[in-house]
Amino acid sequence: ILLPFALWIGHFVNLNIGPENSESLIGALEPSISDFYHTPLRDLFVGGLCAVALFLFYYAGYDLVDNSIANVAGASAIGVAFIPTPNSWHYVFAVTFFLMLTWFSIQRFTKRDLSIPISEGKIIRNKIYVTCGIIMMLCLIVCAFQLTGWIDFSLVRLIYWMETVALIAF
Repeated sequence: ILLPFALWIGHFVNLNIGPENSESLIGALEPSISDFYHTPLRDLFVGGLCAVALFLFYYAGYDLVDNSIANVAGASAIGVAFIPTPNSWHYVFAVTFFLMLTWFSIQRFTKRDLSIPISEGKIIRNKIYVTCGIIMMLCLIVCAFQLTGWIDFSLVRLIYWMETVALIAF
């Protein structure tokens, strides 16, 4: 959750080292989280995604489906980390990563044992999980519209913000 903000603030500090440097906080924002790969904060970007990937690889889910989804998400995070934009494979890995997180939120986190009556707390949690999954999916759709040129909010770094919101929603 903190990676997008750590990259942004770190880039701002890096750009403002020295007497003649005076980049604004908004000016330090890259078009997407992945674009920080092309800044001095590359190691933080790659390291953060590798940490997420390791977590996903070692996640012990309830069954083979959980483990498989986590492994695909982990492999996708590695692909995003090591294949920089604007390579088309980078986008494939990024979309796959976010789709797997969305699938977890909507489908897997809402699972329950049907032999046990559902509690009020589980009903509330399921609504939250589904809402978060829908938010993630809407963020992906907005990113797709931005990347295809159907909408253009590049000045406000729309993709960065949609990726950040999707990560927070997860």
